[in-house]
Amino acid sequence: KDIVKMRLVEDEVNKFVTPIKSHLKVLYEDKYYIAVFKESGILTHSSKYNETPSLEQLVCGYFLPINFIFRPLNRLDKDTSGIVLIAKDEFSASLLNNQIKRDKVKKTYRAIVKGVPIKKHFIIEKPIKRVCDKDGQYAKTECKFIKKLENGLSELEIKLHTGRTHQIRVHLSNIGYPLYADSLYGEKIVGKTFTLIAYKLEFK
Repeated sequence: KDIVKMRLVEDEVNKFVTPIKSHLKVLYEDKYYIAVFKESGILTHSSKYNETPSLEQLVCGYFLPINFIFRPLNRLDKDTSGIVLIAKDEFSASLLNNQIKRDKVKKTYRAIVKGVPIKKHFIIEKPIKRVCDKDGQYAKTECKFIKKLENGLSELEIKLHTGRTHQIRVHLSNIGYPLYADSLYGEKIVGKTFTLIAYKLEFK
């Protein structure tokens, strides 16, 4: 004769995010997830300091008049473009986050770097603490040479085996192939920013 009571708590919408109805490039959508293309130069999350619309505002605007809660499963830096995968509910987010923790989600990037690597395929395994540091966290980056470009630049395909902050930029800079126009880890070029694109995301 036990009595079990269950209270279903509704998700709380972020009151500080103003949805913006604008162009959003949708790459994939089903009942549980939506994958969109984030342009370079915009933030993934909203901030009171951002001068341009964030991806969060654009996604929430896409779902109007529904009060959508933004649950990105991968995050990209402001100047990194490419795929951002977003869960439509808390349960779907939990399922995929579990895959991410078990390294079952594969992320592949394309980058423009200074210099031409000697090897066509190479792996960088160096601990990172904002820079390569023996006391930092283990990090592994796999690189494949795609083609040589003009002005001593190259295009690389990069697979992340770990997800440290600025991992690709730190690792490539450390071995002498910084991202072109990377003002933080390479050379600042007025009017330009680095080219790093999250172009493939694989998951079950």
